[in-house]
Amino acid sequence: MRAVSDESGLLSLEITKRPATSCRDTGPKVELASDSATTSKITEMGMHAAQQRPVTMSQPDASLLTPAEETAGLDPIKALSALDDTTRANIIGTIVGHPKGAPSKKELEYYNPSVAASTLTDHLTHLEEVGLIEVVERDRKGLERGQPYRFFQLTDAARELFDRNNLFEPDVYRAMFAEVEKTEEIAAAEAVERPNGRKRN
Repeated sequence: MRAVSDESGLLSLEITKRPATSCRDTGPKVELASDSATTSKITEMGMHAAQQRPVTMSQPDASLLTPAEETAGLDPIKALSALDDTTRANIIGTIVGHPKGAPSKKELEYYNPSVAASTLTDHLTHLEEVGLIEVVERDRKGLERGQPYRFFQLTDAARELFDRNNLFEPDVYRAMFAEVEKTEEIAAAEAVERPNGRKRN
């Protein structure tokens, strides 16, 4: 920041902003500074991938949505607005990139280590309320102690909304996800069979 004067002799302040590192992938555009308080393992991979090749994203167009999506309880404006929050966008990225498309909360906590468990719960609740995700549960029978039985996945309406607007491309996020190191506990959670239901695209 420095003081400058114009022809009339009036002083003003000129502020030079430090450029932020841009995370440009197939999810919503998020500007991440190097000291950002909200990061995820998937975000870090996305930032690396963005340096390898350019990725373009179209502007969301609510007019392209079908009536079926709206009657399914998803308001496209509210849904996309929810993703203005970096943490919620990271959560969606984690769900999209998960090998089974339905991570447990334990896995979401692992892949988003800077987010407190209670805060993560609040974000998941919000994403469910706007119709982007849904909760699926499996029978606890046969599970070992500590293994998850409750999982989070995209709704059909959310996947269609993203596809129409070139957001959260599954192949890109799965490729990034595959490079993230997993602990034995997380690998075990990932291996748990998910409930039978909607198939992943």
